[in-house]
Amino acid sequence: MKIKKIIKLLILILVLVFIIYWVYGGDIKNLSKDDVLYKQNLSKDNESGYIGTNFNIKSEAAIVIEADDGKILFAKNENRKMFPASITKLMTALLLAEKMNKQDILTYDRRAKEQEANKLDFQVGVTMSVENAMQGMLVFSANDIAYMIGENISGTIAKFARLMNEKASRLGLKNTHFVNSCGLHDNDHYTTARDLGILAREIYQNKWIMNVLGMESAHVKATDGKGMIVYNTNKLLGKNGCIGGKTGYTARAGKCLVAYYKKDNRVVIGIVLNAPNDLALSEDMRKIVDWSLRNKNS
Repeated sequence: MKIKKIIKLLILILVLVFIIYWVYGGDIKNLSKDDVLYKQNLSKDNESGYIGTNFNIKSEAAIVIEADDGKILFAKNENRKMFPASITKLMTALLLAEKMNKQDILTYDRRAKEQEANKLDFQVGVTMSVENAMQGMLVFSANDIAYMIGENISGTIAKFARLMNEKASRLGLKNTHFVNSCGLHDNDHYTTARDLGILAREIYQNKWIMNVLGMESAHVKATDGKGMIVYNTNKLLGKNGCIGGKTGYTARAGKCLVAYYKKDNRVVIGIVLNAPNDLALSEDMRKIVDWSLRNKNS
């Protein structure tokens, strides 16, 4: 009787081992806790077919894509409408690079000076090169500089926003609408993680913008030589393969980040939106990027 019970127990254990082996593809020893969570929550019901909705991250939405071909490696709520905050400045930078040259001159006026922080707060009437403006906007995330750029290109921010939305449409950003050039909150100023992934891939093709996104600091100065040294708001820059990125924050948007990571000549783009704090943002980005880089065929 005892032997029969032992045999039944052994059979049950073997069945359980077989089930676990089948679910996790025979690679149990190489699965981290996060890998297991991802596989447990993998859902084909989502539009992307890749989402792991409970992948142990605190950010409301996130995505990781291949920079070269746009393949989605990880996604959470990637089609949910979100507020991008200063990640908006990536679109402003793209239009600036398309419309003007580095040596062109911009004028800083009263409306730019009135913008909320972050800002560089130059004197009204000061002029500066496009190259300096690009650095001030992307490295320090200066709202006044982003406003100046939009106004100098189109005359008014309303007209510049129309340019932004036209560009968004051409890029195929289906769930995005811009109201301003800097990302200050407006209920009608929104995007999705998936759309930002498309925009971030477009940015990746622009060497000028990518170079600025990778600068640890910049000396932003007016044409009269007066200026200041600013430091990159992206605290992950230079860590774990991060070669560049753009931060964003408002009370409604939460902590946001688009970041580019390079490993063995492979570049992936990680995006997290509405993280509750800096620590969560950093940890979420690390988890989803590390997992995506390890799992090349995900």
